[in-house]
This record gives sequence, structure tokens and C-alpha cells, in this order.
Amino acid sequence: MLTLICPKCGKEKNKDLFIESVCRDCYLNKKQIIDLKVKEITLCKKCGREKRKFMWQSVGEDEIQQYLEENLKIDLPEYEINSIDLDFYKNKIIATVTVSGIVNNQKITSQESFNIALNSQYCDDCYKSISDYYQATIQVRYDNTTLERYKEELGKKSLSSYIIRMMENVIKEQRKEGDFLANIQKIEETKNGFNIYIGSKQQAIEFIKAMKPIFQYDRKDSSSLIGQDKTGKGKVRYTYLLRLK
Repeated sequence: MLTLICPKCGKEKNKDLFIESVCRDCYLNKKQIIDLKVKEITLCKKCGREKRKFMWQSVGEDEIQQYLEENLKIDLPEYEINSIDLDFYKNKIIATVTVSGIVNNQKITSQESFNIALNSQYCDDCYKSISDYYQATIQVRYDNTTLERYKEELGKKSLSSYIIRMMENVIKEQRKEGDFLANIQKIEETKNGFNIYIGSKQQAIEFIKAMKPIFQYDRKDSSSLIGQDKTGKGKVRYTYLLRLK
């Protein structure tokens, strides 16, 4: 068996274990085979979406792994990514990447760990949901005769609490569908009903649909221009008046 002395570590090893004039161990130690271009990731504090190139998108661990894989730099002519393991901490993610490849007919395995800064902030939609922002108002109006008609359906609940519970279920579904503006901003009691200020116009429409099987009502829609957004497009606020009958 032909052996050589490694000029780096001074150890005598089989010639077949040498890569580029040094032993395989020294080759792996002196050269960074794996590099990661991603240094930080920003997630929304409330909805957990990730910010990429000024856009917010829903992600899970699989999507983060895929994103990191797309941003790996592997200094091997032939290689295979064996695994990308993620450990989540309060302010960082530790990504451990393992690859295997061929160099000078030698099969090697390399592993590197990277600290990725984990930033948190509110996305645009969630920031609006914690502010006074709303796109629509649902005005529910009724009288004592109406309350008596729905007494059996309401049970011990008040009409407002019953409707709010219905809306909360709609919000859950809307957020699953990606409507992160879906949110109840405030509820305002009036003499003969109440107003519900809600973040998303689509949420209002879906809620009115959900009421149809249970409540009969006359509906009147209106809208008003309340300003312009950054692009100059008009911002519209919608009002839906529902008179229960």
C-alpha cells in the first residue's frame, strides 16, 4: 500500500485518501465547501408569514428549507444535499446543512452550521389589524319583534354575541384562505342595533352570506371615498346595512 505524508498535518496516510496534495481530512478542514447566502429571515409577529423581496408569504418549515436550499453555494463539482436541519430559537435559526460529493474520485461528506438572524415585525395586513384600519362596516338593525322571532335560535345568547360568534368563525376561514385583514376592529352599540367595523371587505361579504340561512333581512349597500393609497388609487370604505325582519 503506497502511503504519503500530508504536508498540512504531517500524518502518513494512504495515497488514495489525498485530495489536491493534502489528505482528505485537511482538505475538508481548510476549505469551506458549503456557504449560505441567506443571513436573516423576517417573520410577521402575528400571522407568521415571511417577508421576501418586500412581499409577505405563508411559509412552514418545508418552505424555509427549500428557500435555504435555493441559496446554498456548494464548492464541489458533483454533490448531493443530504439534509437541511433547522433549530428555531427566539432570535435566530440554526441551519445545519450536510452534503456529499465527489472530488478526485474521492467521496466526501461535509457539514456546516449557519446562524440565521430571525427578525420579527408586523406585516402590512397585521399592522392594519392592530390599528384602527377597517374596510367595511356592517350595520345590524332590529326591533323587539325581531328579537322575539329569533328567540329560539338565540337561546340565552344576545343577538350581538350570537352574530359576533358567527363572524369569528368566518374570520378563521378567511384567514385560512389568505385574507389576513380579516379581523373585528371594534363593535359599537346603537339605539336599535350595533355596528361592526371589520378589516376586510371580503370578510364582510362572506359573513353576510353566512347569515342568510339563519336570518332574514333587507340589505342596503353604500360606499365612500376616504383618500388615496401610495399609488394614487382611491381608498374606498364600504357600509352594509342589514335590517333584520
